[in-house]
Amino acid sequence: SDESAARETAGLALLYQREPVAALYSASCGGRTKSLVEIGLPADGYPYYSVDCEACRREAREWTARFSGPDARRLRARPQSEAVRLEIVRRLGWSALPGNNYQIELAEDAVVLRGRGSGHGVGLCQQGAAAMAATGVDFRVILNRYFPATTIAVR
Repeated sequence: SDESAARETAGLALLYQREPVAALYSASCGGRTKSLVEIGLPADGYPYYSVDCEACRREAREWTARFSGPDARRLRARPQSEAVRLEIVRRLGWSALPGNNYQIELAEDAVVLRGRGSGHGVGLCQQGAAAMAATGVDFRVILNRYFPATTIAVR
């Protein structure tokens, strides 16, 4: 339960090189999480490694999106950029470009994106973590999967 999870983790902190990690997460990575650099963000502090996510590889929602004009040009110039994704979804809504895990196919005057998952894909994948927890995997193992090179300490 949420209550027992809160009790088990009370007073604990996720650390990288003895500093707390601002633990990013997304709904569904689509099969592999992204590093900050992969989505065009600076990697100050914790680098957010790209890691395999078996649950999303098997079960992530697939989606297709088509863009033309300036959006197509931005997506081709900066694929998987979170800044570009945010520009688009702020105008067109979150469902217009659900996540950063996609392949670009060129169409005549447009791009077609074929993707999996939802969200920026950095850090902990909620779908993958939930699948691991459902099979009884300890939270420490889950955190180690999505946040390699970190430690858990009492703070």
